[in-house]
Amino acid sequence: MLDTLKNIIGKKVRRLILIVWPPYGENTASQIDLSAGYVFEGTPNELLKISTDKDDLTAPIVEFQPIPKKYFKWSEYNRRMKDWMNCEEGMEVNTEYYDVSEVDVFKNIVNLNVLDVELVRIVNDSPLGVKLIFDSDFVLSTPINDGNTIETSFFNRHENLKNFTLLGEIEYVSLKQANKS
Repeated sequence: MLDTLKNIIGKKVRRLILIVWPPYGENTASQIDLSAGYVFEGTPNELLKISTDKDDLTAPIVEFQPIPKKYFKWSEYNRRMKDWMNCEEGMEVNTEYYDVSEVDVFKNIVNLNVLDVELVRIVNDSPLGVKLIFDSDFVLSTPINDGNTIETSFFNRHENLKNFTLLGEIEYVSLKQANKS
């Protein structure tokens, strides 16, 4: 995982894909299982997913997936999430992909370079999340009860990390700085 994360520092994000497991019956939007998938310049056929390990709901995982063939429109996102939360009948339960590369909320991520990757953890503990740093935005991936959530400066601001402050002080470990040592 660390080598993969170190290798994306300095790379340009060409596409950003939101990967959603339908929040069937969830009570709040903060419990939507949401991960980010990145397509980097030079590797147009690889989707790098940063999420939470389903076998260890406190550990981040980085994995390559095939580029999805089917996407939902961003304009459908809020309605579909509400429908799932309300247990609407007739919807196919499967991972949903939203290509948000052209969406204004993510303009400070797409077509920009990853400046740093930080591991997010409780001081002196194993990482629980990953934060990609861009010039004027970020993507923070952290665990929730049934999976993962992401936050950026302009999207999904639930401040999930506050849930972990009861366990101790949160620290961010720069992989860029670790490369220099």
